[in-house]
Parts: sequence; structure tokens; C-alpha cells
Amino acid sequence: MGLSIMLNELNLLRKQNQTNTKELIDINQEFLSRILNYVQISKIGAFDREIIRKDLIGMAIEVEKRGKTLSDIIGTDEKSWCDSLVDSYGKISPIELILSILKQASIYWFIWGIVLFTIPNYIIHSVFGVTLVASTFLYNNLIHKQAKKINWME
Repeated sequence: MGLSIMLNELNLLRKQNQTNTKELIDINQEFLSRILNYVQISKIGAFDREIIRKDLIGMAIEVEKRGKTLSDIIGTDEKSWCDSLVDSYGKISPIELILSILKQASIYWFIWGIVLFTIPNYIIHSVFGVTLVASTFLYNNLIHKQAKKINWME
């Protein structure tokens, strides 16, 4: 499976979520943003975070149809509700965490190497380039496997 296809699943879900969020009333958008900020700092994988976002958007759309807000449904104890939500999804796998860090770090290392080294050091650039490509491929492959397991398009 091509690298672009694997990456497209996460990007497609993100775009779908962005579009659907715009349809929500302002108070639900703000509430959703607070919940997602809390979820963002927890140790949940990228794909699971987008699935949570998709589910919350769907929930908000349903409560809006009944003339209510997410706050009405969830109540005043947002932190406890978010904690139970995070607990139900589990934690980010160590491999996803490592690949995500490697992917981000290799981008910065590669750019740093280009900017700071006036004399080309092909070995360093090659190592960082290979690390970037490999970690990106492995990370996106992991996201693809998670997408297939969850089957989020249903």
C-alpha cells in the first residue's frame, strides 16, 4: 500500500471533522475545543484522537437537533467525563509514540543540518533523510492499520 494512501486516511478523517465542526453552533464548538485540548495532552494516538473528535461532533449534532448543547448533556464535571473518555480509548502504543517522535525530530534535524552546515556532510544528511522517510512510512503504516481495525468510515 502506498504511503500517500495510508496518510490519506488520517487526513481524510481530519478534513471531515473540520468540515463538520463548522456546522456546530458556537457554544458547542467552544465546548468541543476544550474537550479536545484535554484529550490532546493525554497519551492517546493520533487516529484515536480524531475518532473521539468525530464521535463528539456527532454527539453535538444530535443534541443540537433537540435544542440542547454538549454542556447540557455532559454536565459540569468536564474533567471526570474527559478522564472516562480517555480511559475508554486506552493509551498510545509505545511504537506509535517512538515513531511520532522520530518523525518530528528527524524533520528538525534534517532542516537544522541543511541550515547550519555550510559544507555538505552527506553522511549526516543521508542518516537524517533515511530516518525521516523510514519513520514517516512506519508511522503512517501504523495509522493505516489502526484505521482498518476501527473501520471508521462506517
